[in-house]
Amino acid sequence: MFFRRALVSLLGIGAAYASVIVARTAATVERDIGFISGNTTKLSNAVKAFPSTGGTVLQALAIHTDAVATNTAVQQTLTDSKATPSVSEADATTIIALLQALANAIVDALAATVAKKAAFRALDLQLPGTSKLVGQDLNQLYEPTALVVTAAGLTNKPRRYGSTKLLETDLLSKTPNDKKAQANAIIAQINAAFDKAIAAYSS
Repeated sequence: MFFRRALVSLLGIGAAYASVIVARTAATVERDIGFISGNTTKLSNAVKAFPSTGGTVLQALAIHTDAVATNTAVQQTLTDSKATPSVSEADATTIIALLQALANAIVDALAATVAKKAAFRALDLQLPGTSKLVGQDLNQLYEPTALVVTAAGLTNKPRRYGSTKLLETDLLSKTPNDKKAQANAIIAQINAAFDKAIAAYSS
């Protein structure tokens, strides 16, 4: 009888401890998404502040640094999300609200990047290939390209597992069924903005 009670107590403690871990992990993902939003807003403000004429390579490199920081935040969120079991309805509601705010920030940043295309292209006169760095940053954030060998030689081909794409997939897999439509709508908003910006810097 004593051992049975002890076992029941241990199981109860274990279950309570597991629930705490899950709650903390969900909270970590929520915090991480906030970090992405902060980095994205900083990146957006830097792009908007870049002058339409007379910008410098150093200014562009500072924006590149912000883009790298944003990508790092996305990758950290992906790592934490992968370590998270299926989230609760309450957590999903919070995460979806955070993702909508993030989507708005991403759309704003990408629209600003497209609007400054001519300004970044003008930098190629100072340092050839500077504007290509913008396109590379976009791809790294969304769908990194891989240098592969084809019949025609070496070429860049898209790999469907960029930081943002992977995070979208992982978060969606843990979203409760009744909230998947909301999540998919946000993902579609983000993807459309990335597709438009990447297309702009591919021509």
